[in-house]
Amino acid sequence: MRLFKIFIGFTLGLTPLFINAQEDELRFKIGASYRHFDDIDFKNFELRNFNNATVPAGPFGIQGFSGNQFSNTFTQPISIDYVTYNGSDDSENSTGPTLGIEFPLGDGAGSGFTEGSSELNFVANFSFFSIQSGDSETGTSTNLGNFSSRIVQHSVVAGSVNEVTQDTFDNGVSGLSPSSTVNIENDLDAELYVFDVGLRNDWDFEHLILGVSAGPTLTLGDVDTEQNQSGSFLEPETNGTLSYNEAKSDSDFDVVLGLYISVEAGFELNESVGISVGYRYDLGFDDIGTSQAEVDLNTHGGFARLAISF
Repeated sequence: MRLFKIFIGFTLGLTPLFINAQEDELRFKIGASYRHFDDIDFKNFELRNFNNATVPAGPFGIQGFSGNQFSNTFTQPISIDYVTYNGSDDSENSTGPTLGIEFPLGDGAGSGFTEGSSELNFVANFSFFSIQSGDSETGTSTNLGNFSSRIVQHSVVAGSVNEVTQDTFDNGVSGLSPSSTVNIENDLDAELYVFDVGLRNDWDFEHLILGVSAGPTLTLGDVDTEQNQSGSFLEPETNGTLSYNEAKSDSDFDVVLGLYISVEAGFELNESVGISVGYRYDLGFDDIGTSQAEVDLNTHGGFARLAISF
């Protein structure tokens, strides 16, 4: 809401300049815009990551076993699962409001750079989009799903789980222990505030107007993500089932430059009112996101708008 108010203030502040330039040809547009975000990337990570090196120093694996884990009389080797979530891709559609202002360019009001039925216009737009995305993945010994896992044997001395060498770790068996399960839930919530300016060339065929626009964009992205991981496994000394659940969240605010190009067709209802529909492609110079997920801003979409001339 704060950014929307900033845009309104910015537009109102520039309105006198627009009016002075073309006081009888200023056009305001309001409508809806659609974008298809086809590359939302949830990143891979190690489950129950205790910030250990490749050869872990404990706690170990999804079990989280560590020193003095068992009684002093327990000495048999145990299997520990080291699980990595491989990441996933998603896509979402979003529809939101769009506001615009435009006027023809030229030496005299209403003349524009006009040759026959062609006219060049300055255009400025604001659009808002909201994205909600997420998925859930489960892995078992018989179906790992979107996980990679390695079973590593650790020795136990006087109730404490010993570290392993790099060779022992690398030679672990691929898969998940029969008694173990893992689950991951991803959630992403993003709000995009898109500002753009550009030039549009129109071709007038009586009441039908065809136009092509292009220009730079500025996208402000407010992104919140959360990853919730859980697992269950066998406690080897008691043969009981243990479980864990950990949730981690992250947020970020990104500013991304880009470019857009659009084509549209408009119809003049009368001298002051018109409607238009169009297709638009956006190229973002970077993604928006957090350490857990990213959204690619290279998107395509469409729009429908009502134009009012003053």
